[in-house]
Amino acid sequence: MDQHPTVPTPLPVFRIIGGAFQFVWDKRARMLCALAVLIVILLVVEHAVTLANDNPLKFVQAFIKMALYCLFAITCHRLVLLGDPGVPDYGLRTWTLRESKYLGWSLVILVVWLLFSFVVNSLYVSTIVNDIEVGGSVESSRPIPIWLSLLYIPVLYIFSRLSVLYPAISLDQPVNAQWAWRITEDNGWRLTVVVCFLPSVLFYLAGLLLRDNATFVESLILELLGFILVAVGVVALSFSYKHLTETRS
Repeated sequence: MDQHPTVPTPLPVFRIIGGAFQFVWDKRARMLCALAVLIVILLVVEHAVTLANDNPLKFVQAFIKMALYCLFAITCHRLVLLGDPGVPDYGLRTWTLRESKYLGWSLVILVVWLLFSFVVNSLYVSTIVNDIEVGGSVESSRPIPIWLSLLYIPVLYIFSRLSVLYPAISLDQPVNAQWAWRITEDNGWRLTVVVCFLPSVLFYLAGLLLRDNATFVESLILELLGFILVAVGVVALSFSYKHLTETRS
């Protein structure tokens, strides 16, 4: 007789978010040791091309930053899911197939996002042109219409359901998009809150702390705060993955 797949319990969104903050706080010393070198390199890369506006090195800089953030995220995932033994004392030092797969999926999702954003921006431009033709003038600073912004929601939903691939890849699990879609069934919107809404709110609130003409020290503190928020988001995704894999095989 066929066995029906296990139905997952609802993702405990608030418990996961609270647990992510708690984990980062409790493991702050261990995470700092494992991520310190990466953070320093990221800061150097970030500021190395600051003065070179529209320089081709900007593309190289962006790619290097993405690769470094992949190492950052994999480190966090493994600390959550494997414990301290899952990461060397001073962080990951080699690039393996695991990191290549993680970066590959990140690039795929980035390209899809950029293509979709191009379509939305094209629609936005077309509405401005139409307004000019009808009314004769339009404010150049007019915000994107709500109906255009809502088009992003399905893309964020899809991305959220695929995001469980990241912690799985961090554990060297042989997974694919079909597996991700199955494992996240009935929890897609909850994952969207954890993966998309939470980081957006955190970085929005952090951005409110940035003032005009901020000093170098103030900017550096906010950048370090940004790394903490990234870690919280990754840890929350790890907890979500753990919940989903424990309740559905």
